[in-house]
Amino acid sequence: RFGLEQMALEIFHHHIPPTFSYDKSTSGAEWWVQIRPSPAKTGRYSMLSPSTEEDDDDDMAKSGISFHWDKDEDLRLMMGGSMYIHPHISTVTYLTDLGAPTMVLTARVNNFTGEWMVPSPGEKEEGIEGYISCPKQGKHLSFDGRYLHAAPSNFMKDGYFEEQC
Repeated sequence: RFGLEQMALEIFHHHIPPTFSYDKSTSGAEWWVQIRPSPAKTGRYSMLSPSTEEDDDDDMAKSGISFHWDKDEDLRLMMGGSMYIHPHISTVTYLTDLGAPTMVLTARVNNFTGEWMVPSPGEKEEGIEGYISCPKQGKHLSFDGRYLHAAPSNFMKDGYFEEQC
């Protein structure tokens, strides 16, 4: 296996107890890598539109990762844009100390409508909670796959993005 594929498989097995029974034909891990600064107009779901004079160098799409929910994107589009099927676990593994911190919020969406799910007053968990994980080589973060998350570049120290370029 390619090194990153092997790492994804090992992370999958890290989160699945050896005694847990699962269907290997329908279970697994999706992996991808963020390169920052991101090359212009790259990737299947590139957030970059054609360059214009108004483009801002600090645009989140260029220097950070916008807020999003992990989901089966192809299924969501096939179902008209409102179905959100999330992984059981989302993970971030830092390969370097560089980059923006990862911010995770307990905000969720309804799987079938895409509408925000806001806790009602009096529920056990009132409001939205969050946490931040700063990059450190080898650090592994895991969280509920239904949670909203991002790597906002404005959480980096001033001038840090430019140092990485």
